[in-house]
Amino acid sequence: MQNEQVRRVALVRGVVQGVGFRPTVHRLAAAWGIAGWVRNRSDGLEVAVEGVSAAVDGFLRDLADHPPPFARVTGIDVREAEPTGEGGFTILPSLPGQGTTLCPPDLATCDDCVRELLDPVDRRFRYPFINCTNCGPRFSAVRALPYDRPLTTMACFPMCERCSAEYHDPTDRRYHAQPNACPVCGPRVWLVTREGTAVAGDPVAELSATLRRGAIAAIKGIGGFHLAADATDEEAVARLRGLKGRDAKPLAVMVGDLGWARRCAQIDGRDEEALMSAARPIVVVAAADGPLAATIAPGIGTVGLMLPYTPIHHLLFSGNKETLPPLVMTSGNLSDEPIAIGNREAMGRLA
Repeated sequence: MQNEQVRRVALVRGVVQGVGFRPTVHRLAAAWGIAGWVRNRSDGLEVAVEGVSAAVDGFLRDLADHPPPFARVTGIDVREAEPTGEGGFTILPSLPGQGTTLCPPDLATCDDCVRELLDPVDRRFRYPFINCTNCGPRFSAVRALPYDRPLTTMACFPMCERCSAEYHDPTDRRYHAQPNACPVCGPRVWLVTREGTAVAGDPVAELSATLRRGAIAAIKGIGGFHLAADATDEEAVARLRGLKGRDAKPLAVMVGDLGWARRCAQIDGRDEEALMSAARPIVVVAAADGPLAATIAPGIGTVGLMLPYTPIHHLLFSGNKETLPPLVMTSGNLSDEPIAIGNREAMGRLA
C-alpha cells in the first residue's frame, strides 16, 4: 500500500565516500519528505529511511539512478526494518568496522573553486589549497576508511569557525568536504632555494617568475612532487633531462588552457573532453609544429599534454600578471627511482 508507513535500511557499495554522497542523500530525503539517517561505514554507505511507502520507494529509485557525479555504485542491498516513528533526517558519525569500501580518487579543482580562487573579494582568493565536496584530494589524503577528516592528512588542521559552519551546513557546497580549509586554518605554501632558504614574496608568483627565467623547480602536487621547467626553453629542458638522468623518454607537458593545447598539438573533441575531465589525465596527442622544445618528445611525433588540476597550477598559469608558457611536469625523482612524496624527502633527494 502506497500510504503504509515503512522503514528500510540500504547499504550502498562502491566509490561512495568522499564524493558528496551523504549530502546528496540528505537532499533526496528532504525532497521526498522522509525521515532517517545516513552514515559512512568501512564497507560502504548505510542509509535508513522511514516514511510512506511511495516516498521511500521514490527515494530508493533516485538513490540508484541519480548518485553524485563522481560516485561509482557497485551495488545496493536493501532490507526491511520496523518503523520507529523517527522524525527528521540526520548524518550520523561514521561507523568503524572490518569491511572495505573503494577509496575515492583525487579530483581536479572544480570550476566553482577556480572562480573563487581568482576572485579578489573571495576569502579564499589565491589560497592554494581551495577545495569543496566536488573536488580536491581524496585518495592521496586518506589514511584509513571510512573517509572522514580525522582519518585524513587534514586531521592536524582544525577548521576555523567559518570553515566549520560550511562543513556542517547541508545547503553549502563544502558540506562534509573533508579537506575543507582556508588561509586562516589550513595548510600553507612556501618557496625555498635548494639550500633551504625561504624566498620572500608571494611563493607562487615568485615561482612563476623563476620558471620564466629558465629555472627548474620541484612543485608539490596532490600525490607527490613534479619537476618543472619551461617547456619552450630548449636549454632548460636539456638541463632537466641531464639532472634527472632521462636522456630520451618523452616528458609530459602542462598547458594553461585549451588554447595553448591547440598551439602545441593536434587535438579533437575527444581529446578536449579527456583533458577537461575531473581526472585530468595526461592525454597523448599528435604533436604540432608549435612552441614546444624539440627535445620534449624526440622522434615520436606525439606529446603528452595535461591541464592544471590543483589550485597551485591554476595560480601559476592564471593568477599572475605575465602568462606562463607550457611547463614540463615530470615525476619528481631520478630515473628509475620512486617519486618523492614528503617535503623533507624532496629537499634531500631533489635539491
